[in-house]
Amino acid sequence: MELGQRALGFAALGFLTLVPLLINVSAGGQRGQGFAQWLGQGLGVSTDSRERVERLFTLPGQALRTTTVFGLAALAVFGLSFGAAVQTGYEKVWDLPPARWWARWRHLVWLGVFTG
Repeated sequence: MELGQRALGFAALGFLTLVPLLINVSAGGQRGQGFAQWLGQGLGVSTDSRERVERLFTLPGQALRTTTVFGLAALAVFGLSFGAAVQTGYEKVWDLPPARWWARWRHLVWLGVFTG
């Protein structure tokens, strides 16, 4: 039961971290089709449904201009939580001792490299 709850928590953190990051990266590209078109094509929905999905997201190139400090802060919080969950999972799987509190700087580096 505990493993299932951890897996759900891990999946939720991954979703909350990776989806906004992918939206910003894909919408930030000037040459790309944008996240909405990519999502509509990936889901294989009809043309009418794809147009409705496209109205939910900003146009390519607008995502970086409309990114707020709150959005970046939320990405940082969820990203750091996701990195900590990954590390804790690896420590438990391989029976490693928990990392010291001063070693948490690695999560900042990981999030910066992953975002970059």
